[in-house]
Amino acid sequence: MPVYIWINVEIDNTQVPVITSTHEYQYISMTDGCYAYLPDCRGDVEAFDECASELTITQNPEPNTFITGDGILITLRAYDQANNYAQATFFL
Repeated sequence: MPVYIWINVEIDNTQVPVITSTHEYQYISMTDGCYAYLPDCRGDVEAFDECASELTITQNPEPNTFITGDGILITLRAYDQANNYAQATFFL
């Protein structure tokens, strides 16, 4: 008669995603009032994670944020399901 043993295994994902590319160089045209709306830069992010099948890309400030002047810092993050993330920053 076979004997069955049940073992609970919990996998701890500590593998951080890797961002390999963020975006092409972009220009934003300011209006006559010297303002613009921040573009969505998430679509050009290329990232991977050896332990996760899906990544969530976030942008801060969010797309369509009203901006004035120059030199705004943009942060892009790639999150996996375990909430590990990699980030890339650039000025716009």
